[in-house]
Amino acid sequence: YTDDSPTDNLVFGADVTGKVPGIGADLTLAAAGTWVKTGPWKFEGPPTNDNYAFMAKLENIKFDPVSAWVKYTAVGPTFGSYYATNDDDILDNYAGSAAAEIEVSADLPVGIPTTLTLGDTLWMEYPTAMKYNETTGKAVVKPLEDLTVTVSGAYKADLDADDADDFKGYKAHADVAYKAFGLTLTPYADYKVDSYADAALHDGNRVDTIVG
Repeated sequence: YTDDSPTDNLVFGADVTGKVPGIGADLTLAAAGTWVKTGPWKFEGPPTNDNYAFMAKLENIKFDPVSAWVKYTAVGPTFGSYYATNDDDILDNYAGSAAAEIEVSADLPVGIPTTLTLGDTLWMEYPTAMKYNETTGKAVVKPLEDLTVTVSGAYKADLDADDADDFKGYKAHADVAYKAFGLTLTPYADYKVDSYADAALHDGNRVDTIVG
C-alpha cells in the first residue's frame, strides 16, 4: 500500500514456482493487481477491470534431444505498480498486451555440433485482440572449437488489417565468431524488410541491409 498523492494505491501480487512432477519442468504462475483507494478500507479498479498482470510459464521441458519452454503473459493497460522500476522488462514489454509464446530447441545429429531453435509468438492487444504472429528460427553450428556460425531469421504476419500499424515483415541474420590470438572476430550481416527495418524508404521499399 502506498500513500502517493493525489491517489492512494494498493498493489497485491503472488507467485508460485516449482517443479512439475513427471517431466521435471519448471513452472511459474504469477499474478498482480492494482487498486485505488476511494474511501476508508475501500479500493476500486477501473471500470474496464484491466488493472491486472499475470504470467504462466513452463521452462526446461526436456524430451531428449529436444528442450522447450512455453509462456503466456498479459499486462492490462491500466495496471501500474508503484513498486516496479521503470526498466522492468515484463511490465514494459507487455504493457497493454497479451502474448502466447513457445520455443523449441534440439541438437541435430548431423556429424558436427548443431543446435536448431524454433519459436512462435502470438501477440495480442489486451486481452484478446489479435495483432501479429511472429515465427523465428536459428541454427548454431560449431564446425571447429574456435569457430561458431549462426544463421537466424524471423517472419511476422499482420493479423489486424484494420489497424493503422503494419506489423508484417521478415529478416535474416548471419554471423561468424572466430577466436584467434586472444580476440574474437565477429563479422555479421542483416537483411530487414518492412516492420523490421527502419522507417526510411530506399527506392520506394522499406528495406535495410547491414554488414558489420
